[in-house]
Amino acid sequence: MDNENSKISIRQLFIIFVISIASPLTRVLPKYCGEIAKQATWLTPILAIIPFMLLIYVLNNLFTKTKLGSLEDIYIKIFGKIIGKTVLFMHIIWIITMIALYVRYFADRLTSSIFIFSPMQFFMITILLMTYLVVRNKIEYFGRFMELYNKIFLIFLIISIFVGLSDVKLPNILPITTYDIGPVFISIVPLFGILGYITFMFFLGDKVANKDKLKNYTKQLYLSMTFLSVVIVMITIGIFGYKLTGNLNLSFFIFFKDIEILSIIERVESIFLCVWIVTDFAIISIFMFIVVKLIKKFFNLNTSKELVTPVIFIVYVYAQYIASNLFELSMLSKNIFLYINVGLGCIIPISAFIIGKIRKIV
Repeated sequence: MDNENSKISIRQLFIIFVISIASPLTRVLPKYCGEIAKQATWLTPILAIIPFMLLIYVLNNLFTKTKLGSLEDIYIKIFGKIIGKTVLFMHIIWIITMIALYVRYFADRLTSSIFIFSPMQFFMITILLMTYLVVRNKIEYFGRFMELYNKIFLIFLIISIFVGLSDVKLPNILPITTYDIGPVFISIVPLFGILGYITFMFFLGDKVANKDKLKNYTKQLYLSMTFLSVVIVMITIGIFGYKLTGNLNLSFFIFFKDIEILSIIERVESIFLCVWIVTDFAIISIFMFIVVKLIKKFFNLNTSKELVTPVIFIVYVYAQYIASNLFELSMLSKNIFLYINVGLGCIIPISAFIIGKIRKIV
């Protein structure tokens, strides 16, 4: 069964996007954006709404004007078959790289925090096995699960605000002066290395039942994305300061590790891990859905179900050799991966929109 008729709603797609970017945002916002914008980092996701709205406008127009179901078909129509297929192949290689990256981050986070003496491969196999079981089934099941989990995730964020608000130190987020405007705008660039994932989501465009109602849910998307980002900044930079946060690999986790509720620290850590493991699972699974679909399109295959196993195996091997340690992984993300994400997630769709206008396709 290839699950061709399985669909999710645009609302579910946006929910999957917000939950998926939660894990990478805990690294990018406090460390990379914080290094640039310093105490003004909390303004970065607020100002990022403007270019993000532009990206959503571009994606919406690409679909509404071309009347095509998925982004890969739009690229092939606008760029032509040869260039379009080349762009498609670039995305296949890159999304596999991103899956390997997040599988490795997932395993490294656990082995460097709670399960220090456990083998990294065990956690890689566990998350990939879970992904395998999900991607082999209908995407609508995954969409329903994420929709249900979204309520739990929202409660988790609200609790984080109430627990962490009293520990936020005003000197860590203030004052804001005119000299901060430039750095804040510059810090938007690495942030878009994550926000650009919204473009990748639309490779599943033909799996979305009501793309025509995209505008009806954009306000919810902007608010959810901004709320999540500001919460992350406040309970990292707001509590530890941008200098200390820049030297911590797991500043978001450390915040929860130091919380005491009824003098039982471990339970708070366990709850945090359970909630955050699902965000890793979400981004790995949705990217797997995407890359399997792109491979099927690239090779003009009739089915995609059989592709899951070899892709899982490739990712498992790739994740072990993508970097030798967590520091190297962090440097790759900071100096290379985020900017490639910006290119594929932002520059290519905007280029397609401009070329489509010139060719009167869009």
